[in-house]
Amino acid sequence: MSYNDYPPATLPAPPTWTRGTHFRENLSQITVVPANVEKSKFSPDSPNGRPRPSISHSRMGSSTTAFLTNSRNLENGDGARSEQPRSIMGRITEFLSRLRRREKTVLLPIQAPPSELPPWPPLHIEKRLCPCEDPKVKKRNRYWTIALIVVLLYLLGNIIALNIRVLNFVTSSSSSGNGQSSSGATSSSGGSFALSNDQEQCLSQFTVNAPSNPSSFPCSSCLPLLTTVPESFITTNLQDGQNVQNAIQFCGLQAVFASADSTGQQGLSNGGWLKDVKFCAWSGVTCGGSGLVSAISLTFPAVPAAIPNELGDLTGLQNFEIIGNGATPGGSLPGSFNNLTSMTTLHLESTGLSALPDNLFSSLSKVTSLTLVKNANFGGGLPSSIDGLSLQSLVVNGQSITSSLTNFFSSSTLQGSLHLLDLSSTGLSTSIPSSIASFSSLVELHLDDNSIQPPLPAFPSSLQILTLSNNTALSGTLPASLCSSTNLKTCTLTQTGFANTTTCGPCKFT
Repeated sequence: MSYNDYPPATLPAPPTWTRGTHFRENLSQITVVPANVEKSKFSPDSPNGRPRPSISHSRMGSSTTAFLTNSRNLENGDGARSEQPRSIMGRITEFLSRLRRREKTVLLPIQAPPSELPPWPPLHIEKRLCPCEDPKVKKRNRYWTIALIVVLLYLLGNIIALNIRVLNFVTSSSSSGNGQSSSGATSSSGGSFALSNDQEQCLSQFTVNAPSNPSSFPCSSCLPLLTTVPESFITTNLQDGQNVQNAIQFCGLQAVFASADSTGQQGLSNGGWLKDVKFCAWSGVTCGGSGLVSAISLTFPAVPAAIPNELGDLTGLQNFEIIGNGATPGGSLPGSFNNLTSMTTLHLESTGLSALPDNLFSSLSKVTSLTLVKNANFGGGLPSSIDGLSLQSLVVNGQSITSSLTNFFSSSTLQGSLHLLDLSSTGLSTSIPSSIASFSSLVELHLDDNSIQPPLPAFPSSLQILTLSNNTALSGTLPASLCSSTNLKTCTLTQTGFANTTTCGPCKFT
């Protein structure tokens, strides 16, 4: 069967469609609420509108014609395409608007990324150390921080101490109005000691004013008041008790400074004296654990012209040493010197002091070391109270001794305690007492530059050093115990009458 034998296909007729029919049906179902809408000047219905000249379809493309037609239909308010003419300016405006929208939606082709990206070039950034991380800077900043903290703590402590002092002063002032005497201390109702108003005032001046101006503290009026404070109050009231002690120590040393001449004060000032109230740091001053002055060692020119009476208020003094120039310090020891009952060492050299009081060492019974050198004004005697001391060292050198030493050598106390005896250059012109053999603890004996007479006695077996040089009156034979002693290490007999002796243990004759 050929192609022509097939009957022609019968196709159904296409449905008829009226342009804008469905749009009009939809609009017919919507209830439109009339409103006062201002009509466009370009609408054909507008009374102010001007008739638009018709434009030939042949001069515009079909798409442009359809676009303009649809725009007129929407402007007319229905779905039917209106054939009402529009103005040339309106059409040009619509055309240019569409062209701008098309230009904005131009899509650029997306390029595929390369399979391998080239490596990044090195940045070549030099590593530098931040100045804030410099170890020296950090260390310096740390030190400054610590110093600042210390200063702040110091200032805070001073403020607290000042507040406490002011509070105590107010309390004391109020209590003084209830019958407390202004010239001394009285007891409270409970029987305990209370500082007087004047004593509180002295302490306030010492803790507040004296640190910045030490010489302004009135020691002449405050020292007699503060020395009346009993020891029980000082031990039970730590803060006030320590301030009382400090003020007393300061005034005792201030008196030493005040008694010096201009040369002496200059020497003491060079050592820090009276520059502040921290007397433990002054040159020649040593303090013990309790804060009391325990030792004073002064050498010319930084010495007082005389020993002041206030020195006796330094009751904690254990060592006292002054080396003058032969004339300074002068005068005599004050009576308050007997108050220094804690003293264990007394050294007076090249002074102009007069003879020591005979009963001095009855009060200073703890002295174990006494040195008296080149004190021309001492006279020829030694205090008899020396015989009762448990001396370990006695040095009397460069000054004359004319009094008898019989009691001295017969003292049982000295015979058991003395380790060193030096009576060189004292002008002794007698023989050595035989009782010297009873000094069982004696280790050193120096009797040089005298006029000692023979014979020599037996010496204690404990003796290790013996010097008798420049005693030209000595002669005769040496004690056999001396030559055979096993403890004797040094023996000097030069410039004596024993020069022709051949041998005697370690002794030297030339």
